[in-house]
Amino acid sequence: MIISVSEKSRSGLRRFTTEFILRTEGVSYFYIVPLLFFYVWANLNLTADQFGLFIKLTIANVIFLALVTNISNMLLTRPVDSFFKKVMRGAEPTDEEYNRAFKRFTALPYLHAFHSFYRWILGLSLIIVPMMAWGNISRAQTFNMWLILVIIAPFTSIMYFFLTELYMKKIMKTGVFPRWAETGNKLRLSLFQKFTVSIVIITLLPFAIFLDHNKPVLLVKS
Repeated sequence: MIISVSEKSRSGLRRFTTEFILRTEGVSYFYIVPLLFFYVWANLNLTADQFGLFIKLTIANVIFLALVTNISNMLLTRPVDSFFKKVMRGAEPTDEEYNRAFKRFTALPYLHAFHSFYRWILGLSLIIVPMMAWGNISRAQTFNMWLILVIIAPFTSIMYFFLTELYMKKIMKTGVFPRWAETGNKLRLSLFQKFTVSIVIITLLPFAIFLDHNKPVLLVKS
């Protein structure tokens, strides 16, 4: 079956992987990372030496994780991207190619959320552990850093899921997947389940921030 898409849709499909990365990772690198950097500077009371070490570790990890993230995302979208390129050439994809691309496409929100969760754990751990080893940080500062990880990893995972799903819906409107294929993906979230997860995260986040704000005082008094 030859799949026909409009010229406007072709432009979007051609930039699929790039937009996929920018619409999700862009939020992390241009919004969440600077916000976390400002939070550490404003709230953790690091000394000049500690903050200098924190800056060096942050820069090194951002560069390292940017490389890892881009490679991971390109591998993640490869089956979909290859399928889109074949469609734009006017070639007829086989049923196997169609099903493989569709299966990966529908799994992207879950895979991207999963990968995001563990990348944030890795990235923040590669900052926190050296700060504990070389930065001579206090128990209160250590607690606050680990609490940031506990908050931000699940939060960004949920955020990546919804951002990816929104982008998927835009791609589906191009008609590049004219029929629903049997994917074998058993992990599906209904609209009710998505709202439930979102509400739980939104409800727990202020409590965690409140605990984060007040815990240093409790530790100092003890």
